[in-house]
Amino acid sequence: MSDRIKVGDVYFELPKGALGRPMKVVAEKTELPQALDPVAFAPSTPDLLTQYFTHSATVEKHESVRPASEPELDQMTALQTFVGVKSTLPKKWLEYADGKRKHGGFNIWTFVFGFYWFVYNKMYGKATISAIFELFMLLLALGTVGEIIQSPGYQPSGVPLELLAVLFGFVLPRLVIAYWANIALYRKATREIGKIRSFKVNKQRTLSMIASAGAGSLGSVIFLNIAFFIIRFVFNNS
Repeated sequence: MSDRIKVGDVYFELPKGALGRPMKVVAEKTELPQALDPVAFAPSTPDLLTQYFTHSATVEKHESVRPASEPELDQMTALQTFVGVKSTLPKKWLEYADGKRKHGGFNIWTFVFGFYWFVYNKMYGKATISAIFELFMLLLALGTVGEIIQSPGYQPSGVPLELLAVLFGFVLPRLVIAYWANIALYRKATREIGKIRSFKVNKQRTLSMIASAGAGSLGSVIFLNIAFFIIRFVFNNS
């Protein structure tokens, strides 16, 4: 005998008693995969790239430190490195520091280029002071000469007043800053050298840093000229 079950218009034959017996469902326990142990995949030693950079940084730091047995860098060598070996300024500076000279010498380049020399040597504060001083003296000389010429009863003399305006408005300020420039550079050199000495690095590294601090900056001069050109262009077209 069999049991019949109807699904729609179709009859299905089932074994006798199949409908009355409860169905036994057996659920098998599924074993979940265990998480992979990250320690098992970690390299036992650092990779070669890490070893290389770690070693390089350690060696560089070790080599940069000044050994206790290394003699202190003398001031003459430091100053020569700052301005160049062929420069005569270090000797003049040391004589000035010892009181053997009243000034640091005449700087011909400052006399020719004016405040641009300070810009080239990255002394921007001194460059601003120099530019203001030169402009003030020039305007003062031109204004004074203009008032004299326009005054009633003025009679031209043997020396043209325009020449006096050039002498007092251009030459005199340049002479002043030409003698001031070397002292200003000496103070910058001693300040930078003292700062670099405080790092306590070896002699080779110290000389390299001093040379970098004393190097001129042509880019600053070019940038300043571009700025002047833009300002002049804007004012002329406004």
